[in-house]
Amino acid sequence: MDLEKDQNSQSLSEKPESKLKKYWQNNKPTTKASWAGFIIGSVLILLMIPVLIVNFTIIIKGLANPDEAPSVFGITPRMVDSDSMEPEIMVGDLVFSKNITDEDIEALKNGDYNGKNVYITYKEYKQNSKDFYLVTHILQKVYQNENGEWVIDTKGLKNYNPNKPAPVLTYDLDDVVGFYSGRIPKLGSFAKFVSKPLGTILCIILPLSLFVIVLLLSLKGDNKGEQDKTKELEAEIARLKALAEQQSNTSMSDSTEEVEESQKGK
Repeated sequence: MDLEKDQNSQSLSEKPESKLKKYWQNNKPTTKASWAGFIIGSVLILLMIPVLIVNFTIIIKGLANPDEAPSVFGITPRMVDSDSMEPEIMVGDLVFSKNITDEDIEALKNGDYNGKNVYITYKEYKQNSKDFYLVTHILQKVYQNENGEWVIDTKGLKNYNPNKPAPVLTYDLDDVVGFYSGRIPKLGSFAKFVSKPLGTILCIILPLSLFVIVLLLSLKGDNKGEQDKTKELEAEIARLKALAEQQSNTSMSDSTEEVEESQKGK
């Protein structure tokens, strides 16, 4: 009984793997065209699915909480529109910031980050509006103003006036979104383009459509190849059958002649 249970449990554990293996063996590409379509489609899917997930998440979060900067997995992405941090952060870059925590806020209030050349991302509100955009600048210091409010001083890297250093800007500590954690050059411009209708068509819908077309054509080619092989096999079977019948007829004719000759001899 125990042996049967072990065999049954082993067969159940192997069943999904064997089904997947069997499916792959029956459906895997067999021609260069089908392999090319499979590889291209797989790469497109691997690239597009994360982008779509991130974009949809940001859009949904932005609509649900318009007063907050949308983030994904604790990271807030933003496209750089200003050259104030050049040459380290360029216009069109996609910047990532690790979301700020309560521990980080306490450390900021204690002055742990003052004078340490830390890059932070914060909200800058449009004039007389609740709408905001994100800015990444160098943190100068965190302190309480004359009203007892916690504020931050920041500045950019680029000096627009050679005779004057970059201006120091003051914002509320509550507007800090997170700490700068990295960037991908020029990907911000691409992400912005993809978010528009034309970019969605050219970068998502069109490639996926081409993948489907290539896959269908490759499968059609596979089917045609299989049909050709079937026809060749049928033709070979027919040839062998005809040859066998011819040999059989020849043997019967020879046997008849031998019988006739033996009868004549008698």
